[in-house]
Amino acid sequence: MSYSYFMEGCGVALRNKRKLLSLVLIILIAIVGCRVIQRPFFKGLQGGGKTLLVNPSDYGINENTITKYEMDLQLLPEENQVSGSQRVIYTNNTGEALQEIYFNIYPNAFKDKSTVPALFSNGSSGLEDYSPGYIRIGGILLNEEKTNYEISGIGETLLKIPLTKSLKPGEVVKIEMSYIIQLPNLADRFGYHKGVYNMGNWYPILAVYDEAGWSLDPYYAVGDPFYSEASNYDVNIKTPRDIVIASTGNILQHSQEGEYAYWRIEARLVRDFAWVASSDFMVVEKKAGDTSVKMYYLTADKAIREEALAYSIEALRIFEKHFGKYPYGQLSVVETYFPSGMEYPTLVYISQEYYSKAQLQALELVIVHEIAHQWWYGVVGNNQIKEAWLDESLTTYSELVYYRETKGEAIAAEIHKQRNINAWEVRKGSITDNRILKGLEEFQGWGDYGSLVYSRGAMMLVELEALMGRNKVYEALRDYYEKYMFKIAVSDDFIDVVNGVSGRDNQSFFQEWLLVP
Repeated sequence: MSYSYFMEGCGVALRNKRKLLSLVLIILIAIVGCRVIQRPFFKGLQGGGKTLLVNPSDYGINENTITKYEMDLQLLPEENQVSGSQRVIYTNNTGEALQEIYFNIYPNAFKDKSTVPALFSNGSSGLEDYSPGYIRIGGILLNEEKTNYEISGIGETLLKIPLTKSLKPGEVVKIEMSYIIQLPNLADRFGYHKGVYNMGNWYPILAVYDEAGWSLDPYYAVGDPFYSEASNYDVNIKTPRDIVIASTGNILQHSQEGEYAYWRIEARLVRDFAWVASSDFMVVEKKAGDTSVKMYYLTADKAIREEALAYSIEALRIFEKHFGKYPYGQLSVVETYFPSGMEYPTLVYISQEYYSKAQLQALELVIVHEIAHQWWYGVVGNNQIKEAWLDESLTTYSELVYYRETKGEAIAAEIHKQRNINAWEVRKGSITDNRILKGLEEFQGWGDYGSLVYSRGAMMLVELEALMGRNKVYEALRDYYEKYMFKIAVSDDFIDVVNGVSGRDNQSFFQEWLLVP
């Protein structure tokens, strides 16, 4: 049986009209914390396909010990809000005793117009009518007992939960919380625009504990400032009846009752959960191998829609051929209001501006790039704050792999020249530090970041082909993917794989490209 998690003491608020819900809920969660209980959620069944196409144990993954998120959400379009509660079951796999647990609460980065991390923006420019986004946390239960918490960090984007007693390695803790999410009026990863709700990096997500301890970086305005581990998600969403949802994972059930629609979603071994909601979506689904490719369109132009679908299926086919099996049963490509493209596990944003005859080349490039991220970031994780090249450089190089197969060697080489070599030549004079491998805080804006992590990183991998042969580079990418599926890799891991495939020490090669200023 499926359940949703309604909050004891808040049930009346959740049944009230939407205009009253958020006010009542905010008051109640602030006062009593709202105990989370289970109640039946779905009456109808509309099944999806397979969620996961591989056996986790084949990759050293014990699903009993990875983090589990259970969420119950309601989209409130009139208030541009999401109300919700979530239960997180966390196993201490760090090897060390923990005294506290941290979550990233990214929506608070959107509270201040002057510092909002909107992509490609300069401060508050273009945000004259901006209304802020944020998250309001209600009560938190730790193993079913009310507990204290602290909100801190730059932009108040960190949630610290002190533990009442030390959490030893292998021990499990259950954390329950309620919240109100206020979306900003912004066409970005997180925000709403023209009736489309982009829910990227929106909920309290566990920070990563690695060899340096808890990773507590802020929401930088450059790059993709996110770092997370593969987890399992079970999500229930209540929306107005006319809303269509695209999401990470597999939509198992969708039912309608009265003026509402109910969605049940599961996602397995993904490092984030994103969704997009709109009453304007048209949905086309087509099978590509073992995966259902779901296209969510806003454009009415059928020819453009067919082109986007063809690019998506071809990218999936080519990357499976050269890098390894896509391990999920779904891939959603979502046309939305966004500056370019953005990757999330099993779901990508593609800018609505590219869905036109004049922008077909850009549409193809962005779809291909974001789908390549399913391999580099989605399945093989990395610290995108400290080592962004590990996903962006590999993904930009993957574009070349795609174009070689679809357009031939000469055109592929020309595209690489224009996108990477020429772009680097134009910008390199203004860049004072040529290191590709550095933290986001060290990049001087998007121009610096893009030139190094995208263009120069792809050039490095093409140069690696000259050193060890194209087929050996492809083999190294396959081995790297297979070895680090669902895990987090670091630069030395990639270099070690390359060394093993090439039979030589390439340390000096990578040192020169990655670390020489």
